[in-house]
Amino acid sequence: MLTTAAFNIADRVFDTWLIHDCVNQKSEYMQYLVKSEDGEKEASLWVVDFPASNDDYLILMENGMTEEQAVEFFRQAAADFVGSIQQYLEKNECRNLLAVDAVQLLDSDEEKKQQTVLILTKKVRSLQSIIDHYFFSQEETVRLGMHLCTAVSYIINNDLPRRLLTIDNIFVDDDGNYSLGCFGNEADTRFLSPEEHRGEATVYNGDVHSIGVILYTLLNGNRLPLLPQNLQNPTEDDIAYAVQNRHAGVPLPPPKNSSAALTGIVLKACAYKAKARFSDVSEFLATLECLRTGHVVVMPGDAAKIDQPKPIDKNLIKKWLSIGVTVVVVLLVSNLIIKAFSGNSVQTPPVVEDSTAAADGFTVIIHTDPVVTQTQPAPTQPVENIVPTQTVNPVESEYPESFYSQIKAYHFGEYRMAGVMEKVDDKSSLEIAVTKQKSIYMTTDMDGATIGILRDPDGNFYLVNPVGKTCLELSSTVMKLLGMSTDDIEKGVNQSMNTVSFAYPAETATVTYRERELICCTYYYDNGKIEKFYLTADGNIVYIESYSSADTWDNTVEVSSFSQEVPAEYISPTADYTRYKGVTGLVEFIGGLPRPQQQ
Repeated sequence: MLTTAAFNIADRVFDTWLIHDCVNQKSEYMQYLVKSEDGEKEASLWVVDFPASNDDYLILMENGMTEEQAVEFFRQAAADFVGSIQQYLEKNECRNLLAVDAVQLLDSDEEKKQQTVLILTKKVRSLQSIIDHYFFSQEETVRLGMHLCTAVSYIINNDLPRRLLTIDNIFVDDDGNYSLGCFGNEADTRFLSPEEHRGEATVYNGDVHSIGVILYTLLNGNRLPLLPQNLQNPTEDDIAYAVQNRHAGVPLPPPKNSSAALTGIVLKACAYKAKARFSDVSEFLATLECLRTGHVVVMPGDAAKIDQPKPIDKNLIKKWLSIGVTVVVVLLVSNLIIKAFSGNSVQTPPVVEDSTAAADGFTVIIHTDPVVTQTQPAPTQPVENIVPTQTVNPVESEYPESFYSQIKAYHFGEYRMAGVMEKVDDKSSLEIAVTKQKSIYMTTDMDGATIGILRDPDGNFYLVNPVGKTCLELSSTVMKLLGMSTDDIEKGVNQSMNTVSFAYPAETATVTYRERELICCTYYYDNGKIEKFYLTADGNIVYIESYSSADTWDNTVEVSSFSQEVPAEYISPTADYTRYKGVTGLVEFIGGLPRPQQQ
């Protein structure tokens, strides 16, 4: 930079400010900490040179410009930059835009071949200086995304000059507010949308993509999408190759440090085709706000459809399906099943925010744990009260061991059960099959697609589509790609066989429950869990209630069928199943799921 030596500690700028320290040096600017004469106030001073170095002149002249033309080119660039800054001087209401307090253009050399722009703003630190030392949490990443969406929305609504969306152009003040700066190298393609990189007409939907890639990077250990994790010090060529692949439409795997819900949102924002993303930053902002407050986020079904010109091979299928929706579908089902089976306590479900879904696309309801813990307490009892009418000694001959045969099969881990699981403000169909060989089969209906997880006796895991007779082998590669862990399923398998000999319930009572006279059998466990089985007079299970503690109800399963025999197809994929494996198989499996019916 030609003017680095022109500014020194204690130099006076803008009449009343004294340079205190140089805090940041980039190719685009120098950033100084300045203080008022009395030392009471602090601010940031930015020094931007046009050109940044003598080499910039040489490049222009090597491409056919005369020296005079090159000088005039940079003079005009400096004037245009100041003009864009001055438009912001009148509108500083948005705290997520770096507010400019003063700007000055001056000649920085005697021959007037170089111009320097001085900019005075509030005191801020660069985002890059923070992530050089820390990894961002999911909560902070969501907050940053909301601030960037707010900044871009303000720019659009006030018809202001566009600001470059890169990590290098994001700053944070002492109050923790993130601001989009007025700097940036236009040649920086790391966060550009594919259409912008191709030079097509810019749409603000492209800003959705850029913000999405920024959030992805922060959630991915500060590594760009598609940049191999095993590269300790990526070169410029490595980065360029990763960006090239993204701009070519290569599907993005989930960032490694993200929940299923946040992954779905970020991958939707990063979608290759503009029509598969959020329609604008306002929709993106609203979705992040729903996630931050613990609301259910309903993703439009058309995110699963991406039009492609003339598909010619299987790689284009990946572009046809939005990888974001694919991953969310898979993780949603796995989370539903794992949580249903593991018996963990369920927090108060988020509130549903409806959204219109495409007639032929998935409506993906993301309802994993919210980013910010909710303050609303969980309900402490089921929806309906139980009315005891008679207490019976559980060991009396009136209820022999044969009466408890279905409970016995349930506890021994040798049964198949179908029904509806009820949680707070939520009902979903559920089918479970468990065997003593430690196999487990669980499905749930999701918007017309019955899909689930199967673990065979050999410990292999599959996603299954029982209606279409297809299954996806969950190899270690695919599970790593999806960010899945089967630990909870393994725990669930072990928990399903919690006895090797029959135990009578601790309490047995004839009750009126949901307008039916049933026998309630209550079991207590060492970990505080409580289960209540509601049986008909002939010993058939009608309801199963689960409590994680005496005053915390988890769920109730309304049992439609219960069998003590498990057919072969519930133990391992049978010969009539079409098997898929690998990343291509993942896409083909999801593509074969039935679409929900139009309401």
